[in-house]
Amino acid sequence: MTTEPEQFVQHLHTRKVYHADHLHIDGSDLPTLAQPQWSMTHVDAAGNPTASIATLETSVDGFSARLTTHHLPGIVTLTVSAPVGPTSMASKVFEVSVEAHPAVTTPSPTFHITQTRNSPI
Repeated sequence: MTTEPEQFVQHLHTRKVYHADHLHIDGSDLPTLAQPQWSMTHVDAAGNPTASIATLETSVDGFSARLTTHHLPGIVTLTVSAPVGPTSMASKVFEVSVEAHPAVTTPSPTFHITQTRNSPI
């Protein structure tokens, strides 16, 4: 479908939209005979199958889907496929690595508290 990289990174507790285009080699749009179907599988960080890493919502036309990640890191494998001819299907498999947010490297701003005697407020 697209020629984008087949691996993406998404952080915990976030939402991202993925869009699938059915393109010809020259980059022009090609029609599909039916709306694309999306499916997904999950594995946790240890490599065990699980169903609680993310949820997937598809658009009405089927050409985009929103992946909402939850509290567990791991890998979500997404497959999008659609019939493009009477006897042919187009399909694309890609992975989304669900990771924790990177640590903040700079300290957060803080208050500096001082004490004075008998000063006006």
